[in-house]
Amino acid sequence: MRKQGVDFIIALTHCGLAHSVARKRVDASTYVPSSEDLKYPGDLLIAQESGADLVLGGHTHTALSALWKPKNGAWIGQSGEHWEGTMKIVVKFIPQTKEAKKLKGNQQSKYRFELESKREELWIDELGEEPKIKAILSEKVKEIELKTKAVIGETKYALSRTSNAPNLDGTLHNLVCDEMQKLSKADFALQNSFGLRADLSAGPITLGNLYEIMPFENTLVVMQLTGAQIHELLSQNIKGKTAKLQVSKQLQINVPQGENAKIEILLNGKPLDFKHNYQVAMNSYMASGGSCCEKIAKEKQEDLGISLRMLMLESFKKIEQEPKLGRILMK
Repeated sequence: MRKQGVDFIIALTHCGLAHSVARKRVDASTYVPSSEDLKYPGDLLIAQESGADLVLGGHTHTALSALWKPKNGAWIGQSGEHWEGTMKIVVKFIPQTKEAKKLKGNQQSKYRFELESKREELWIDELGEEPKIKAILSEKVKEIELKTKAVIGETKYALSRTSNAPNLDGTLHNLVCDEMQKLSKADFALQNSFGLRADLSAGPITLGNLYEIMPFENTLVVMQLTGAQIHELLSQNIKGKTAKLQVSKQLQINVPQGENAKIEILLNGKPLDFKHNYQVAMNSYMASGGSCCEKIAKEKQEDLGISLRMLMLESFKKIEQEPKLGRILMK
């Protein structure tokens, strides 16, 4: 891009800054990343490796007070969540002399730049509302509500993402995993626990409910993994009283408590063969390395091109049976 004459590159990302600053207000002038923060494969890595001049990101919902610049990297900005604030950024382009360009070793850019930034609070009671924009949004909201209130199915049971010890699985996760496995005909399916964003109450199911549960445009992917890779992935993400991944009914995972305790993984009642290649269904976000799956992102995979939301649209038409709990069980 530089060779094509681009002077300033902005990377728009959804990778996050670090778990330690997730959903926190952070003073950019004093923030020093921890050793764990530096290992996080997100905006910091992009700022240092991509060649961009500015990285504007999300995912961890960090509210930086201003742009933050890591060592040997581009500026990073995150504005928090829920439109509570926005990052005001001013980029000043200053023409470079030929001598300055030679000193910097940069023959492509005609400019150097300076950045000014500050996070601005967006409270309605302080700023008010723009009448014209409010009117446009009100009309759009009415249009969307007509569609999202449409009833697409029903359930006799409330389906939840919440796990209650000794069970570390949720009924809604179990249903989604089972449907992915059933359609893909994979050996089993995995779902990141935080990939579903709402529970489902008993009664009519609306299109809006479906979008609340699955707000992301994920598709169904089948990946080939060895038993050893599967064991490592599940062991790293299911431990103690926490399960970051959920599973279809073909898997039984027993989670002993205690320091250095190792989980037991059974597929159709038998231990995994560490050398065998298994077909594993998952969403496209996980397959691309998201949600603790970065180590398997480059493994052989096939995107079936099926929207998970559309898959569940069919499943939600009538839910007759409540998925049983106990697939991930504390021992």
